[in-house]
Amino acid sequence: MRKHRRPAADNLREQVMGVTHLADVLQGYGVELPSRTGHVLVQCCLPGHEDARPSLSVDLDKQLWKCFGCGRGGTVFDFVMIMDGVDFAEALRRLATRAGISTDGDSSPGEKFEDRIEHAYDYRDGSGHLLFQVLRLKGKSFVQRQPTDGGGWLYTMAGVTSIPYRLPELLADPEAIVFIVEGEKDADRLASLGLMATTNPGGAGKWRDEHGDYLQGRDVVLLPDNDEPGRKHEESITRSLVGKARSVKIVHLPGLPEKGDVSDWLDAGHTVEELRKLVSETPQFEPSERSPEPTDADAGDEGGQAVRMVNLALGSGAQLFHDTTGDPFARVHIGSHYEILHCGGKAFRNWLGALMWRTDRKAPCASSLQAARNVLEAMARFNGERHELYNRVAWHEEAIWYDLTDPTWRAVRITPSGWEIVDDPPILFRRHKHQVPQVEPVRGGDVHRFLEFVNVRSEGDRILLPVYLVSCFVPEIPHPIPDLHGGHGAAKSTLFRFLRRICDPSCVELLGFPRNIGELVQQLSHHWCAYYDNISRLPDWTSDILCRAVTGDGFSKRELFTDDDDVIYTFRRCVGLNGINVVGRQPDLLDRAITICLEPIPPDARRPETELNAEFERARPEILGGVLDVLVKAMRLRPSVRLPGLPRMADFALWGCAIAQALGYDQKQFLAAYERNAQDRNEEILQSNPVAAAVVAFMDEQQDNEWRGKPTELLGELKRLAETHKLDTECPLWPKAANALTRRLNEVQANLQAEGIQVQFERVSRTRIVVLRKGSENTVTTVITVTEPDNTPETAARAALSYDDSWKDVAKPSLISSSGEAPSDAACDGYDDNDDISQDFDPSDEPNPFELPDDG
Repeated sequence: MRKHRRPAADNLREQVMGVTHLADVLQGYGVELPSRTGHVLVQCCLPGHEDARPSLSVDLDKQLWKCFGCGRGGTVFDFVMIMDGVDFAEALRRLATRAGISTDGDSSPGEKFEDRIEHAYDYRDGSGHLLFQVLRLKGKSFVQRQPTDGGGWLYTMAGVTSIPYRLPELLADPEAIVFIVEGEKDADRLASLGLMATTNPGGAGKWRDEHGDYLQGRDVVLLPDNDEPGRKHEESITRSLVGKARSVKIVHLPGLPEKGDVSDWLDAGHTVEELRKLVSETPQFEPSERSPEPTDADAGDEGGQAVRMVNLALGSGAQLFHDTTGDPFARVHIGSHYEILHCGGKAFRNWLGALMWRTDRKAPCASSLQAARNVLEAMARFNGERHELYNRVAWHEEAIWYDLTDPTWRAVRITPSGWEIVDDPPILFRRHKHQVPQVEPVRGGDVHRFLEFVNVRSEGDRILLPVYLVSCFVPEIPHPIPDLHGGHGAAKSTLFRFLRRICDPSCVELLGFPRNIGELVQQLSHHWCAYYDNISRLPDWTSDILCRAVTGDGFSKRELFTDDDDVIYTFRRCVGLNGINVVGRQPDLLDRAITICLEPIPPDARRPETELNAEFERARPEILGGVLDVLVKAMRLRPSVRLPGLPRMADFALWGCAIAQALGYDQKQFLAAYERNAQDRNEEILQSNPVAAAVVAFMDEQQDNEWRGKPTELLGELKRLAETHKLDTECPLWPKAANALTRRLNEVQANLQAEGIQVQFERVSRTRIVVLRKGSENTVTTVITVTEPDNTPETAARAALSYDDSWKDVAKPSLISSSGEAPSDAACDGYDDNDDISQDFDPSDEPNPFELPDDG
């Protein structure tokens, strides 16, 4: 029969679990962990087997472990039971003692944990916000905890930035001398005497390099405890402050007993005036007279330097990880913030070299630097966590994140409840050199102010453009391609520049097409909004890549100086084109586009560019804030959007309805404008595509509205009409053979159907037959039935809306307020996968291997 533990023991177990972190216990048994969150795989120290390779899997979020070498696993109690060879009761007692929870004497095993707290030391950031607490418990043990959103406590430091104690006071008086002591009690004691004092959480041996970043340019005095841990702690702090602090003094208090500290010294009758006098008489620390000694090897040789740099990097708190393609990265502390660097990049190399110089005042040689990078790359790739990195926008934990690309690596978190700027965002973004800092958004802004600066006059386009602008902040959906066209002086480039400054600010605002596929793929990978300026003609291979970049696809190219390694690119991007005429001629590209015609600006309406730019920059924070406000409302509305049918670019249409409503329009107005634009695009395809234009003219001649024949016969008829109607048969879109005609007809089949012409292929005996039929006009929208159930009256009313021309009578709306639940998932892209896009780059017009042979 199963034995039940006593209620008191269960209560004690809960207390121990509340204040014990598996990482701390494992490290106490010699298991070194690269992080305190996520999954890690490390060398196992369990008795009974030896690790030839790492086999101990640790889930630090769930506080569980498992050894794949021997099959054992469990909680922190199981680990102590195995390592110490004790039963559960003894393991519980040992962990309780370690956590400072009494199990004997005056306290019962079920003593309430809060009663054990003697003092709580608050660690607050520069704005006074509480980040975490250090608790001093009875028996002089310490526990750290962080507040939760619900008002409780989480007894772990996972995800918390470590900062110096009394940071708000430290920042408030930048000229004061800073005294560094070994504990919070000593720091408070000195502060009560009018001195500026600080310490680090965890006591001796826990000083981190980033703590010294807060002391840039300060005069610092170290007051170490009189014991061996205090002296080692002093050396660690000194190395960290070299090159940062303006001056450093180390004051050894006279008459201090063994293990004594500054509080003991003051309790012995010494005064703050004596302390000030000691500080004034102590010379400044000079690295030459007390050079820190490398702990692993002599840093004068190359191997020792490499080992030294690896240890310095790991000791700095750098978090090594890899992305979804296996590329190695590091999240490193620079100044008062974190940055994400590619381990193979120049920035990481510079950081590593600067780290050694700041600590040891030694310059590493090139071979040592490369060797250290190789080791750190391997650790990131094989031992680090896996994180997906994004460009500019990302979905994470049911929120949209927007990278401000500012020097302190802040980001905006957007949810259906609102948006906020986060100083220390999670690992989400990778940055590129061309990106420049975004302005800080202003709450209560107005997206419609954007229309004051651009030359868009059509009422339908004045609905679609703000909707598109906001949609650029929605990740993981295909975004339509703005195809701007108009004569000289229509401000097409200005429109793209202003869009770029709101969505994806860059020092390279407008792009030109490179000459090869690899460069274009890399260009698209590095720019969230890739807007191509003044394009006259778009090659077929370029059009195909842009379609894949919009829909979302993978690309690869061979890595330089290797025979077999690939560089992998996977992304979705916001792409735009402009030219005097409609740039996109290929039907597949135009189906993904929004065409906007801009009329030349009259001379009397033109404004100096410097004046326009200055005014736009003043309005940019308000416009950006308005975008975020609208996106919050759209996220609330999106789950309830239902349509009777979905057009091409289905996800944009669904989000577009939600964004339009958040902007103050209704769903009916947006869909009418979007369908009218689709009709205009279809007309453009039929007029610009010589095959489509010839088929339309050919069917106008058929009195019975039907034609049957071989592809060769149809090609002959189309050539005849091309001469009559002066169609361009020399352009790449005109087929040179019958099998090419079949492919061209497939490309424009949907567009001809919208014109009321159906294209079918039949087989009679061994001969392929083309059948053309002309009937009533179809819709340009490809309808896909939505099967998701939603029976609310609000949804039924929205679904009843029909497509019409109501967009013509649109006045500027007033912003509306809506409520709703948060979206259950990020986005759905089930209707627009790869379409007709080939997975291989091949600009040639090769025959389709799956096409039936033609007997004509």
